[in-house]
Amino acid sequence: MKHLIFVMTVVAVITLSASALHSAQGTSDQIASAKQARRMAMITAARTINVAEIDEQMATGRFEDWKTLAQSDAIQKANVQVPLKVELRVFSDAEGRRFSVVLKDTQDPCLYTIFSDETGFIFQGKVAQGCTE
Repeated sequence: MKHLIFVMTVVAVITLSASALHSAQGTSDQIASAKQARRMAMITAARTINVAEIDEQMATGRFEDWKTLAQSDAIQKANVQVPLKVELRVFSDAEGRRFSVVLKDTQDPCLYTIFSDETGFIFQGKVAQGCTE
């Protein structure tokens, strides 16, 4: 009888441990999934700003910085969705021939960042030192 109680206790402990491990893995997967969704939202925002800049350039003959672009019809139509705690910077040169877009995730420990410009290519980056990701 004591042997049966011991075996059942061991089985219960193993089952609970496996359940906790599976639950922890599920939490880890949810965090990774949320991070991936956030990063995709940043990429989508950069792509949307690129399209708005092209629309603005077609309408006015020049690319604009964020202060001007944010007031334009092009960006109003685009409905850019920038996630919370993401810094957005849009720069243009004085002649309006070039622009740069930067979105930096300030809540990411590696400061995940998206870059783009008038070429339309979208680049990803993170800090070079101190990031273990």
